[in-house]
Amino acid sequence: MGATRSAALASALCLALASCGRQESPRETPAVVIRIPAAPQEAAPPESAAPDPPPDPGPVEEMPAPEPTLAERAAAAWSLWEEGRHADALADAASVRAEDPDQPAACLLLGRDAYRRHDLFEAEDLLARAERGGMAHVTALLERVRAELEVEAQFRSSLATPGFELRYSMWRDDLGTREGSRTMSDLLWEARRHVERMLGPFPGNERVQVLIYDPATFARLMDMPEWVAGVYDGRVRIPLDDLYENSQLSDTVRHELVHAFVDRLSTRCPAWLNEGLAQWVEGEDLARAAARLGGSEGWLPYSDLVRPFLELGSEARVRRAYDQGLLFVAWLDRVLGRGVIVQGIEALGREGAAEQVLAEEWGVSPADLYRDWLLTRAR
Repeated sequence: MGATRSAALASALCLALASCGRQESPRETPAVVIRIPAAPQEAAPPESAAPDPPPDPGPVEEMPAPEPTLAERAAAAWSLWEEGRHADALADAASVRAEDPDQPAACLLLGRDAYRRHDLFEAEDLLARAERGGMAHVTALLERVRAELEVEAQFRSSLATPGFELRYSMWRDDLGTREGSRTMSDLLWEARRHVERMLGPFPGNERVQVLIYDPATFARLMDMPEWVAGVYDGRVRIPLDDLYENSQLSDTVRHELVHAFVDRLSTRCPAWLNEGLAQWVEGEDLARAAARLGGSEGWLPYSDLVRPFLELGSEARVRRAYDQGLLFVAWLDRVLGRGVIVQGIEALGREGAAEQVLAEEWGVSPADLYRDWLLTRAR
């Protein structure tokens, strides 16, 4: 047992000595190595050809413009009328009425044309439709048409004179007789031949309507100053008290026939040319007109002579406009020639402003001619 104990001690001693001879390093915190993975490299896109262009869509289709309204089409018809394209204007107005028989502007245009064509029944119907559509300014013309229908219901008509239709009250003692009818027929025919000698063949084949009124009826219907001896508005209208006591009747008929002649060529003739030509053909005395005017410092400007003379106001200004128009046209006859003057009026039937058309036809504007003429007048 003693031996065994000694062996155990010896073994423990050996273990102690071994432990003392081996020094262990203190335990350190273990180093942790963190490996951050590198950002993945994006693969470069493979080189490729340029992308194909988008397919050609072809021409771009524009949206169609909206269809014009009936009111817009009627307004366009009026514009054509003002440009002198009367046939086109009337056709367009009629197409508007085909869709709306009461369209006011189209009815007004066609109604005024019916009045100019002497179709009073159609004019009354169309103008009444325009008035019901809100066109209050048509009332005066509508009342005039109705008054004329009432008066002309008492008229009789004579076709005895070639180229004319003479209309007068059945109650007249002078024109209703064979002698009176022959006298008036001779006067009308002589007046037409005179106009043709001065201006050339009378345009158109339709008869010129000549209406003879008693002075009171004429004043009521026409609403004209009492000194007006005749009117042309598509028809020749003359106030006549007695056929055998009117020494100026022949001159009046010549004057109004010139307006009918001009109207057959164009409805856009400036007032100075229309009225000046009518007086010149009628045979108005140039010296008397010049004496009435006196020096040119008080004469009306050209712009006042383009519009209707009765719009000028006083009788003195109207008379001055007539005299200036007469003398100017007489001067143009010497400078241009009457054939060129008539060609200018006929040219007004084409498109364009009246002043521009005359300038193109005559080679110089009417306003410049007017200024040149004034330089020839005594101051």
